[in-house]
Amino acid sequence: MFKNTAMIVFVIYFNPSDSPGNYVVRRFAGMVADEFPVITAASLEEARSVIPGWCAGLARSVEDDPVIVETWF
Repeated sequence: MFKNTAMIVFVIYFNPSDSPGNYVVRRFAGMVADEFPVITAASLEEARSVIPGWCAGLARSVEDDPVIVETWF
């Protein structure tokens, strides 16, 4: 019934190599990121503002890349 359904995940990064000094939100469908970021923001609050209300936060893992601030699914 759900064969073609991928989990949607939003990841908030701070200071990634392609946007130094900024927060960047990327949307993933499964393990594949969209071509362009959802937003590039100056603050964490601004970055969080684009996360859909139905999302829940996922705790950081010690294995996460240091530029990952939060993950939402």
